[in-house]
Amino acid sequence: MVLPTPYKSTKDVFALRDSRTVNPYRKISFNKLKFSISGAPIREKVNLRIVPDIESGMAEIRLWYKDNLIGIQNVKNVDINLPNFK
Repeated sequence: MVLPTPYKSTKDVFALRDSRTVNPYRKISFNKLKFSISGAPIREKVNLRIVPDIESGMAEIRLWYKDNLIGIQNVKNVDINLPNFK
């Protein structure tokens, strides 16, 4: 399978999506979770690609800024509070 640029994995294409604005402390929050961000200026939008895994109970959150993958965070499915992904 050929992925469209700039994506690195099928996890970037087949994922739940959201976006957040980087605050002056270089952090974003998502459902009461806080993530430190490097690679994106303050007050800029960061795109989130969320890939929940039912078997492991963990979700991978891939952080993108202007077509660059700037970070990956792993969290529990229950912490991101997505219905049907417990």
